[in-house]
Amino acid sequence: MQQRRPARAAAASAAAASAAAASASAFAAAGDGDPDADAAAASLSSIERGGQLENGGRVHASLPTDTTSRRARRRRRRDDPRRRRSSFLRAPVPSRRRGRAGSGGIDADAAVRLLLVGFVLVLLCTMAAVRLQLRPGARYPGPGLAPDDDDGVDDGVDDDGPPSAGGRNPLGVRRRHGEREETEGGGGLVGRMKRGAAGIVDGLKDVGKRRKPCPESMGGIGDKSDAYYRLRQEIDAVLPIDQERTRRAVRDLRKREYLTKRPEDMGYSVTNCPMYPPAGYPHAWPTLELLEHWPPDDTTPRSHIHQGICVFDYETELEKARNYRAAEVPFVVRDDPAVLRAAERWNYPEYMGRLLGDVKHRTEYSPDNHFMYWMAPNPNPKKGKKVEQPGITGSKGRMPTPPEGWKPPTQMLRMDWKEWLGHANVTEDNLGPDKPHWYYRLIGCGKMGDGHCDKGSSEYIFDELPFFQPRHGGLYIVEPQRQKGIHCRFGMQGVIAENHFDGSRNSIAVMGGERRYVLSHPEQCSSLALYPKDHPSSRHSAVNWGAPDLDLYPEFTNAESNEIVLQAGDVLYL
Repeated sequence: MQQRRPARAAAASAAAASAAAASASAFAAAGDGDPDADAAAASLSSIERGGQLENGGRVHASLPTDTTSRRARRRRRRDDPRRRRSSFLRAPVPSRRRGRAGSGGIDADAAVRLLLVGFVLVLLCTMAAVRLQLRPGARYPGPGLAPDDDDGVDDGVDDDGPPSAGGRNPLGVRRRHGEREETEGGGGLVGRMKRGAAGIVDGLKDVGKRRKPCPESMGGIGDKSDAYYRLRQEIDAVLPIDQERTRRAVRDLRKREYLTKRPEDMGYSVTNCPMYPPAGYPHAWPTLELLEHWPPDDTTPRSHIHQGICVFDYETELEKARNYRAAEVPFVVRDDPAVLRAAERWNYPEYMGRLLGDVKHRTEYSPDNHFMYWMAPNPNPKKGKKVEQPGITGSKGRMPTPPEGWKPPTQMLRMDWKEWLGHANVTEDNLGPDKPHWYYRLIGCGKMGDGHCDKGSSEYIFDELPFFQPRHGGLYIVEPQRQKGIHCRFGMQGVIAENHFDGSRNSIAVMGGERRYVLSHPEQCSSLALYPKDHPSSRHSAVNWGAPDLDLYPEFTNAESNEIVLQAGDVLYL
């Protein structure tokens, strides 16, 4: 419409022009070779020369309102090439083929083109609607979140209807790949076209409504694809908002309770902390004492740990958590409803497989259970060239210069979810510090790198974990404009990420399992034997915490630390 308004404005101006202006337009139009336009131009020129026509006849004084002249002007405006260029249907044809002069009707060729275009558009829309109805989604494949395996065993799921009484998953689809489905409208092409037309109507009804895959989604970031929208509609229908059910489900994932070892050393209780951080918070013990009590390579839980960090209940102690955050000290928040809902969803059978699909993500391989971060070395140290970090585009930093004989401690791979799960789910005899381990990672870029910070980035993480969205006023993100994306790590039992520090705040939420953190105050850095800045593993401790070499690193004897074990639904603020 906006392209046609100038043409209408020009036509209106031409209609109000004087006879002299009409004469000028006619002369310009005469260059197109229109015989009627030539005759009109000759008549108007004769009037200007004295009112005599070439055949000797007289011209009536009412010429400006004469019907023939008005028709000629309409034809000139209609056949103006500048106007014809913007219209698909009004092809330039001689006026004698238009039937009655000045009728302005659509010629036969244009009508045929109109019918062909309409037919093609209807056919394409119908095919698209049928395809959408018959496919569950290319990115999130699969017939359902936990469908019947069709092995003859009744597992409580009815593929053709709602679950049976005791069924564990109501998300089975009504149609399996390769099977026929008798639905309203019948089978065959006609039935598909009917269903496709119905799908188009339903889609038109939803225009403007399907803008967010879930109510918690944030504009400008996240996954706005139709495939993710459909997947969230499925799971949200199965797990509607019910805080009590969600709380029970997540608490069932927590297998044990950890008590504080030597609580008399502290002047506070980690489960009932004061309104503001007390002096000396958080309390720390000698690091060697922690490691002797619970060696990092030993995955057997301990009933008592050296915990000095406060744990706040989200519903009753939110004000305390905000006070500790303002003081920039670590703490744990438990039972945030948004975190619990995400944990329940991620632990639902087969949901993660549907969510991740067959997209390959960053995977680190180590021949043992230790994972040391590293950057690619500089092939030409004199030039000080900058390089992107392994697997992360747009994250340039100065390339390090490794010591002689240095080798990468891990191998960077890419795997899909199913492949990594095959490595991670192994029996006890295949687990141990000296066994191979794989560390899986998803990256949601958000506004970092315009959403392209990593190949195959997982932008749906911002929809799945809305409590980590860069919003003002949230508890876990202090400066939303400086957020550096969301990294989700999936580790096998016994995986150790070597001791290090990060240059920014961190909030860590655990969706399942347990994760032990050994923490030290920044003033302890001088005792932790950190690699220098130009080392490939800078910011990381050179000490093997599983077997510290105190002869090589005597300063480690002075280090102090505390520890915390995070479980499903916990968020650690650092």
